[in-house]
Amino acid sequence: MRLPARPNGRTAAFLLSCLTALAAHTAAAAPAEPPPIFVLNSLDANVSVINPVDWTEKQRIATGKEPHHLYMTPDEKSVIVANSAGDSLTFLNPRTAEVQRVVYGIIDPYQLQFSRDMKWFVTAGNRLNHVDIYRWDGKDLKLAKRIASGKTPSHIWIDNTSTIAYVTMQDSDEMIAIDLPTQTVKWRTATGTMPADIFGVHNDKTLLVGLTGSDGVQVFDVAGAQPKLVGKISTGKGAHAFRAAGDGGRSVFVSNRVANTISRIDLATLHGRLGRRQDALRDLALGQEAQRGRPGEPQGGAAGECRPVAARCVDARPCQIVGSLLPRCCSQSARRFRAARWPRPAPSRST
Repeated sequence: MRLPARPNGRTAAFLLSCLTALAAHTAAAAPAEPPPIFVLNSLDANVSVINPVDWTEKQRIATGKEPHHLYMTPDEKSVIVANSAGDSLTFLNPRTAEVQRVVYGIIDPYQLQFSRDMKWFVTAGNRLNHVDIYRWDGKDLKLAKRIASGKTPSHIWIDNTSTIAYVTMQDSDEMIAIDLPTQTVKWRTATGTMPADIFGVHNDKTLLVGLTGSDGVQVFDVAGAQPKLVGKISTGKGAHAFRAAGDGGRSVFVSNRVANTISRIDLATLHGRLGRRQDALRDLALGQEAQRGRPGEPQGGAAGECRPVAARCVDARPCQIVGSLLPRCCSQSARRFRAARWPRPAPSRST
């Protein structure tokens, strides 16, 4: 019996190159896995990693005590978890959820934000009433100055020039502007009750401030040397956090924590129609509407069951809310997510 000839070096190299090309083609044809969703578990001192396809919890990552906020860096290379009671920052890979590093000695980091040029890093010390300004060299944080603030500094917004940081104070009902190059307070202004998140619009010449202790959003003109209160938009009780709508800067969402609603603010008509809610806002009916079981709204189930979260706009146009705006639910956190459907007590001043 004649045996097949053994392949020579050229044949082996050719076969190897073919197999390599086939593997590369197969990898390219496979759809990229979507990045995970991160959910903070403040009382448990960890972060849940959620699969956005089937909404299951993949893993939990231990952090420092009381992780309260997380933040994607401007270069999108890291998600930073601020562990306020642990005096630390946990850096996570936004695509793989791997822990990149842990930075210790960051005192009371309740809220956090990088400047867009990533030269400055600012934290709000919610318990200790200070704002810390750090220099960032691409690798390490170095404290430039600690600024005594009003009571309970809450949220931060850094303008697009990377030179001014705006910070709200929940318990003294005010907002300050800090000049980053000199680390000095430029101005201080009174706000409504319990100011929380800040969102800059119109090239950061206008600031939106959510009033968690009230029922709407204050609008400030900060184009000049001193801020000017333009007015207030009624959204719902407990107006708290903002998210860009992803529509090219035409609108922004705000969550109303006590009212259990999400409102959309039309930025194009913000000044011309300020105060006319029916024109400037479209509320997404959640909360008590869901209890009545209207079509298209969240429906409950047995503990641990997950169902898609949907909502109906007040103007009868249906819509679906997913992702970071309103997670559907995950296996072990279903009760927490579904709890958003029910009326809540007035929020504490430290959240």
